[in-house]
Amino acid sequence: MELMGAYEQALDSSGRIVRSIRSHHLGRETACEGWNVYDVLGHLIGTTLMYGAGGLSDGEKLESAEIGSDPGWTFALAAKTALDTFAAPGAMEQTFRTPAGEVPGSVALGLALTEAAVHGWDIATASGKSGTIDVEVAESLLAFHRSESAPEWRSGPGALFGPQVPVGDDASPSDRLVAFLGRRPKVVVPAPGLPPSTR
Repeated sequence: MELMGAYEQALDSSGRIVRSIRSHHLGRETACEGWNVYDVLGHLIGTTLMYGAGGLSDGEKLESAEIGSDPGWTFALAAKTALDTFAAPGAMEQTFRTPAGEVPGSVALGLALTEAAVHGWDIATASGKSGTIDVEVAESLLAFHRSESAPEWRSGPGALFGPQVPVGDDASPSDRLVAFLGRRPKVVVPAPGLPPSTR
């Protein structure tokens, strides 16, 4: 699946997850260390708005967005803007200033897709829902990160995701993706010295 189609699919899936969130879910801890559902939701909306704006302006830092009284509606507006931006003529060659640095639109799209799919997983799993990422979306993202990921995306103060987590050979594409991006799916093969995850 092409990244644009995967992005549209991931935004749709995450939109359904966001619409299912209730107030009692917001304080629950997520797989993003130190962030609860409210924090991840604000970050997801903020990054989607950032990509919709064509990236950060000079000197601007990424900020989480206010989720408002209707997060589903807020996210839907941000998603439409982001899709329109990436679908515009020449967008794939345009330079986007992102938290990962200045990248061409084709790479920015992969990063935007990562935010939509994986933070949707974060919110769903923290809220007790199925976080399974669509097979085609997960496989598209795995191919993107194996081709494009830079070492600094995984380490340092501005890291986008953590160290890869080992999984079994029979892991689903969704589990392989979240493990590649530092999350622990429900069943993993632990690294030496680490207990099995129950998340």
